[in-house]
Amino acid sequence: MELAPTLTGQTVQNQVREAGINPNYWYPVAWSTRLKAGEVMPVKIWGQAIAVFRDTQGQLQALEDACPHKGVALHKGRADSL
Repeated sequence: MELAPTLTGQTVQNQVREAGINPNYWYPVAWSTRLKAGEVMPVKIWGQAIAVFRDTQGQLQALEDACPHKGVALHKGRADSL
């Protein structure tokens, strides 16, 4: 008697994707050492454009990547006076 392995597919549901992004949670997007003072790094997480930068004290900050006044992407500028 010969036994042949049988592989069957299984539907896997990703509960996290169903719930969506939690704005009150931390999501890793890059190594912190890659971001120098004054640089603005564009990242996209869960379909949202985010601008990540260091302020004048060296703290990492993240904002929606759109100027509320002009609608221009923030990552195209610099973070000199923040």
